[in-house]
This record gives sequence, C-alpha cells and structure tokens, in this order.
Amino acid sequence: MAPAASRIFQKLQSTAHRSREDARQVAMEMCSREPKNDAEAAALLDFNARLKSDDPEWDHRFTNVMADYVLARDGALGTLTQANLDWLQARAMLSGGPPNRNLMRLMARLLKKAEQVPAGYGRQVLGCLCDQMVRDGGARADMVALIDKVLARGGTADAPWISQWEAALLLRAQDRLSACENDPAWTRLFARALGNHLLMRAHPNPDSERHALSRRCWLDPLDDHPGRYVGCLAVGLDRGPWFERLGDGDAAGEARQVASLAAIRASAGKPERGHWWSKNPAPPAPDSPGQALIDFLNREAPGLLDGLIVAAR
Repeated sequence: MAPAASRIFQKLQSTAHRSREDARQVAMEMCSREPKNDAEAAALLDFNARLKSDDPEWDHRFTNVMADYVLARDGALGTLTQANLDWLQARAMLSGGPPNRNLMRLMARLLKKAEQVPAGYGRQVLGCLCDQMVRDGGARADMVALIDKVLARGGTADAPWISQWEAALLLRAQDRLSACENDPAWTRLFARALGNHLLMRAHPNPDSERHALSRRCWLDPLDDHPGRYVGCLAVGLDRGPWFERLGDGDAAGEARQVASLAAIRASAGKPERGHWWSKNPAPPAPDSPGQALIDFLNREAPGLLDGLIVAAR
C-alpha cells in the first residue's frame, strides 16, 4: 500500500475514537480517489455500516465508488463475478442481518452496471428490496424507485416481460404491505408490473409481440397507455388461443367468450371524451394497489380481467 493510502486507511480504521464528522471526512477523502485494495474497500464498508442517518452525498459517492471497485476487482472487467459477489457479501454482512439501505442501493447499481451477473442475482436483489419495504413498515419512495430500476433492468430478449417469479415477489410484498401507508409510486408500479405479467400469461402468442409486451413499455412512466401497442386486443379476445396457458381447453374457451363480451360492453359504454372531460374532474386515484391493478387492466385491456377470473377457476 502506498504511504499516502496507508495513512488514510489507518485514519479510517481509528474512527471509533473520532467524531462522526471526522470519520465522514476521512471516508469521503478515500472515496475521492477510490479504494486501491480490499483493505481500503473494507474500511469504507465498515464506515457505511456505522452510518445511521441519511446522508445523500455519502450515499451517492459510496454507491458509485464501491460498484466501480467490485466490477474491477481481480480483473473482472465490468462483470459481477461470483467470487466478487461472495467477497462483497462476506465482508459487508458480517453481522448476519439484512443489508442496510446503501448496500441495497449498491446491489441495484451492480445489477444495472454489470455486463453480466451470476444466475439468480436479480431475484436476490428484488427480494431484498421487497423485504426492506416490509421492515420499513411501508413502501417508501426511494425503495420503490430502486425496485422500478431493477424490474426495468430485468428480462431477456426472448422474454422481455415481467416474469412469474418477479410477479410472485411483488404479490408477496403487497400482501405484507396491505395494511401499511405506502407511497403512491408503489401503487402505480404494482399495477403496471402485474398488469404486464397477466396480459403476457393470457396472450395466445407473446413471442409475436415482444416489443408491445415488453416491461420497458409497460413500466415507462412517460407512457400512460401501453396497452395500445398490443395488436391482438384490437382483433378481439375471442380469436386465437387466449387464456390457454392458464386453464384447460373448456376453461379457456369460456374465458375467451366472457372476455370478448366484456370487452364489447366496455367499448360500447365509453362516453364521448370531449363531453365527459369538460364537465367532470379526473377520476380519483385508487386507494390500493389491488384496485389500481383492476383499473389499469380494465383501461389497457378491456375484458381481459373478466376472462382471467374464469380461466383461473
């Protein structure tokens, strides 16, 4: 270790006898030139573990610097190797408890920046973030934003939609958060992610419309109407093998019929936008993620929910 680096490291190691601000200044100094080896990186991890209050400047600096270090450690060249992931987890979670918020931010950043990650890493990160919301006693905006980024980063070219295991993790989290006061961002994200997964599961041939059914379209905050890209909905839910992946032949046939009739009723019952809009306020925001999901499906894929109910009996 170079003499200058050695002095910084020794100062940081002795922060137990220093004030919090002194320790923070030393840690920020080390971050400014980035850790040179595992010992320095471990010292930053130790300081981060002791930091209890919010510190946005530190959060940003620590997350960026540590992600760069882990993705370059032992010649990783931008890949999150299993060896480097094991090193990080062993060093950062010595207490055996859950990772703190900055470590979860770091895990999410590694998922975003890495050219390749170990199998199952995305599921691990999403599960940690969902568990943290439960520990927080509600879905906070910062955790929801991280989950949004993790979901947007997921998927493959062959299966770009929200997967079954992702949907299951979100459903489990919502069950545990149902009595909590949650940020409105969670309501929106839950509805869009589950809506995307359910439409994909009911679709007769999702591979034919990978772009229209991709999570990027359905999670895009700038797109208020992602369902308009799904061409099969315009053709009619009674055509093609809709719902067959959710039930047997009889159930799927009944679901198609019910969904098609519901879609026709929904279409016939829509008021003229210009007249209605001029005399009525915007509809109130749904008060629960479950209701938001129902409203979202009914708006983006009229009739689909009715068919899903029948197919899933």
